[in-house]
Amino acid sequence: MTEINTIINSELCSDNLSSNIINSNKIIAYGFGQGFLTFNEFVIKKCGLKLYSIIDQRFNNTKIINGIKATNLSSFEDSDLSKYIVVITIGNFATQEIIRSDLYKKGFQRVVSAFDFYEYHLSFASTEVIKGGNKYYQLHQRSISDAYASLQDDESKEVFRQILSLYVSRKIKKITSRKISEHYIPKDIPFKKGYADWINFGAYDGDAVRHVVNSFGPLNSLICIEPNLSSFGRLTEYLANENHTIAKEVLALPLACGYENNYTNFKPNGTNSSIASIHTSSKDSVHEPNSNPSSYDLSHVVLVAKLDQILIKKKISMINMDIEGAELSALKGLKNTITRQKPDLTISIYHEPAHLWQILLLIKSYNLDYQFFIRNYTGYPAETVLYACSSS
Repeated sequence: MTEINTIINSELCSDNLSSNIINSNKIIAYGFGQGFLTFNEFVIKKCGLKLYSIIDQRFNNTKIINGIKATNLSSFEDSDLSKYIVVITIGNFATQEIIRSDLYKKGFQRVVSAFDFYEYHLSFASTEVIKGGNKYYQLHQRSISDAYASLQDDESKEVFRQILSLYVSRKIKKITSRKISEHYIPKDIPFKKGYADWINFGAYDGDAVRHVVNSFGPLNSLICIEPNLSSFGRLTEYLANENHTIAKEVLALPLACGYENNYTNFKPNGTNSSIASIHTSSKDSVHEPNSNPSSYDLSHVVLVAKLDQILIKKKISMINMDIEGAELSALKGLKNTITRQKPDLTISIYHEPAHLWQILLLIKSYNLDYQFFIRNYTGYPAETVLYACSSS
């Protein structure tokens, strides 16, 4: 376990972009899609930075969006472009290189990617994590070591060490990764039960369903959980149109999942949509539900349901979750179902640094003799998945 101890007790490196470089520059975001929403939420707002302008080719004319000038590249004019730093928020790496070349030709001298920012990869990390440095990880050293020792193969342990090192050092380093086409369907993970009877948390518009069904063919039963009503509409349209090719039984539920039944505020933000009251803190406790009705935004209220009280006798062979930081709470609300059915589990563990070890240890605490594997599909913390395989 010396590798883990060495990482945790290493000297904190604070030379990440947001803390040292861009505070003295005028920041421009290139791209106005989902990547921009993530960058704005997790870097600009979180770090108290100011965005000077947005550049995107979709803007035919210069306009003002929330007090920020938005324009296209050819329309952006300034005699001194050296004072700006441009952050490319578009995720496709090949497209990034084309944009980078165009920006240099325009005359910009400072161009970086949103992926270069440490905070970009923290999603819903608490202030305790962001400001705690490696003392935070030292506090949880025993839990981190216990989770690491529970992993089954060398690749899982390598990915765990690399992500932990990124979190502790605050230096962005590439992570051992698999092709995105293997996401949720890795050939080397020994699933015992598989996707025959699947519950898909954070189903979005059915993207994971398409991926799995294209690989395995029609399932026996499928339950999709998606609280974002915009995404839920696209999801149900897809499920209705393709019902005969997806599964014998299909059910879609417009709700979120937690450790108890409750209503709470929902923050729609594309694939970063989140549930206000069920995110876990870094101490593995769960925030108390909001009991003040006047504090709810009624246009974005969602039902949070304890699924143990819904899936009373439903057969489940696979549970997968990518629910923007609410995974721990949802797993607690599924303890009886998991204990009764012992399904294979496919759980995202990248939204909160502590989830790297907390989610594994929670599942392990159910004493079901699961085998644990970790795989990454981006080369960055995003799309890091814990696979827990039933032994019976």
